[in-house]
Amino acid sequence: MPAGEEDPGTKCTDQVDYAGDSRSNAEINSIGEDTGTCPPVQSSDEASGTPKDPGTKCTDQVDYAGDSRSNAEINSIGEDTGTCPPVKRRGRDRVVRAKRGLLAQGEPRPG
Repeated sequence: MPAGEEDPGTKCTDQVDYAGDSRSNAEINSIGEDTGTCPPVQSSDEASGTPKDPGTKCTDQVDYAGDSRSNAEINSIGEDTGTCPPVKRRGRDRVVRAKRGLLAQGEPRPG
């Protein structure tokens, strides 16, 4: 089945070949569950994030509240790639994965 459609009850990763996509199966399947549509395949060389505005720091352009990385690291990625990286919300991601039963074996449940 092509990306953009979803067969109810079947994970996106069981419907579409996501080989080469840098996202985890859990992230891909979560998008499908949340939107009702399997996301398109992203090639690993495809930039993800927000195009960086010239002369503006990524941290002044995107709300990175909850991101575990330092502002310097985030801004450095933006300067090096021309793209502000997507926000990493590790704690929230674990909560979502825990609710969906997708935690890795031995991974502690969020408190």
